[in-house]
Amino acid sequence: MLIGRVAAKFILFALIAIYYLWTVAPHFRPEPQIPDIYGLLADAFVHGQTSMVTTPRAGLLALSDPYDPAQNGTLRIHDLSLYKGHYYAYFGPAPAISLLAPYQIATGKPLPSSIAAALFAMGAFFAGCWVLRLLLNRWFPAAPAVLYYGLAVTMGFCNTFPFLLRRPAVYEVSIASGQFFLLTGIALVIKASFEHRSVVWNVASGCFLGAAVLSKASLMLAAGFLFLPLLLNSGRQPGKNWQRFFAGALPMAAAVGLFLFYNWVRFDSPFEFGTRYQLAAVHSMKTILFSAARIPLQSSLFLAYPPQLKAAFPFLFASKPAWEPGSKYLLFETVTGLLWLSPLLLFLPALLLRRRLFRSEHVAILSLLVGTGLLLLLLDASVMATMRYEAEFATLFFLAAAVAVAGIGEQLSLKRHRIAFGIIVASLSLFGILINSAIGLAGYYNGLNVSAPEQFETLRSLFAPVASALAALGFAR
Repeated sequence: MLIGRVAAKFILFALIAIYYLWTVAPHFRPEPQIPDIYGLLADAFVHGQTSMVTTPRAGLLALSDPYDPAQNGTLRIHDLSLYKGHYYAYFGPAPAISLLAPYQIATGKPLPSSIAAALFAMGAFFAGCWVLRLLLNRWFPAAPAVLYYGLAVTMGFCNTFPFLLRRPAVYEVSIASGQFFLLTGIALVIKASFEHRSVVWNVASGCFLGAAVLSKASLMLAAGFLFLPLLLNSGRQPGKNWQRFFAGALPMAAAVGLFLFYNWVRFDSPFEFGTRYQLAAVHSMKTILFSAARIPLQSSLFLAYPPQLKAAFPFLFASKPAWEPGSKYLLFETVTGLLWLSPLLLFLPALLLRRRLFRSEHVAILSLLVGTGLLLLLLDASVMATMRYEAEFATLFFLAAAVAVAGIGEQLSLKRHRIAFGIIVASLSLFGILINSAIGLAGYYNGLNVSAPEQFETLRSLFAPVASALAALGFAR
């Protein structure tokens, strides 16, 4: 039995890992990225500096306004920050510190950011499965193994990683790294709280959550998970619980302090992350990055904007809303709503309807999962609605929905009800897998067709009857 479970988990993780690796490198050999910003950052750290070894072109520095995209278009390295004549990366340093720079030191060669993105995504998926396993074992120990494996496979697609990894640029590395450190930190603090492990586990959770902040500063919003020892064991050993809390809080606070010091060294201010000096398609000095006025519309895009159905392979596409951004929006990018991508989220309201899920332990953890996901969604919606951002909160919502599914299933006493419910869950899961697979083939810029046209053509030919059927029904190609 144990060998069978180990084999099943190995197969599950191996298949998802291969799928992620194929997504970033369809020929299983990474294409060079020019410029590879995280590669540049890793190289800077290897050389003992925070600014890029690559220096800005003299023509860029001579411009009357080097931050004006109308002037710097052919001179800038896109999305680097320019300050006092040096290039910096405004992206979090954790991926370079934890993976790319050590790899370069060990091998003498740079690690392609695409491979780094895939590795962090694999780790994030594994950590998400660990959290799921901890919650199901604790609250629903009688749940069938097929439920866990089915939910795990579904999460491997509905975390939106198939789309995220289709264009594994610097943004995607930062997001995947943040998810790996965030979910691992959550798993560690839950395990330490459930099993009353040594405070070393809480220290480890704080280190991983701190590394998540060093990947993306917005993940500081996940600090609430450090309170789990207090929330779950409030009536037992209060002194020990506070010890566990501080054991996790101190390394996370140290990571935040390191980030602030890193900012001060680069930009002479602990609270400047580099976005104000960013060279991009908009004028960073004149752009309002965060605006609460954007939240209502862009939240609705994150949650409900539908995919496009076309009579052309791969048939389902994430698309850019055909609206002018207007004065209060930065721009609209390709996006599909999370309720389409992860339809098991439709079970989230069950968390409010089932008393079985309202024990204090459930409330503490599920509130943190949903609450942190919601805060990240709102923060992202205050900037821009774009598909890659959804990976920052999709897994948090999915884990809470998975608990709702398990809770409902446990309360169904009649076999026919359990079968019917299983069919509904399986159908929604398959729909999520299908839609993520489809839009993940194209990504932002028709990714598979560009990077591996022969593979794309093989798949297109295989599904030609579907294209013909949809064309006959009147769908545009």
